[in-house]
Amino acid sequence: MTDIIAQEQAARKDLEVKVMKAMDEKCLALHVELAKEKKLREEAEERQAKEIQDEINRLCERIDQERRGREGEEDAIIKRLNDELVKLQDILQQEQKIREESENSLIRVLEDMCAKMQNEVAMERKDREGTEEIFLKLLEETCDRVQSGLKP
Repeated sequence: MTDIIAQEQAARKDLEVKVMKAMDEKCLALHVELAKEKKLREEAEERQAKEIQDEINRLCERIDQERRGREGEEDAIIKRLNDELVKLQDILQQEQKIREESENSLIRVLEDMCAKMQNEVAMERKDREGTEEIFLKLLEETCDRVQSGLKP
């Protein structure tokens, strides 16, 4: 019976060793599997982080391009507005010059007309005065004749 117990104990020990060995193998297999999963997960996270970083970089570049494009468009608009302002200022200066020339021309015409009218008035006055002198001489001569004709 001790032999049977010893055999049973040895069999149990063998079974325990086999079970422990099987458990160790299962644990080792699980550890290996977990390590593989961990490595795959880390690689996937790295790939995903790289893809996200690449997308962020592309978005930043696109934003910069759009900003530069807007700035270029703004500069072009400002240049066009400045060009238009310069044109308008030139047009205003030309209009002002034309207006001043017209005013000066009108003033000269009016001054010429005034001088002509003054000359005409002076000539009319001189002519009238001449006519009055002739008329007065005739009147005096007539009066003298009338007086000399009345004297006996």
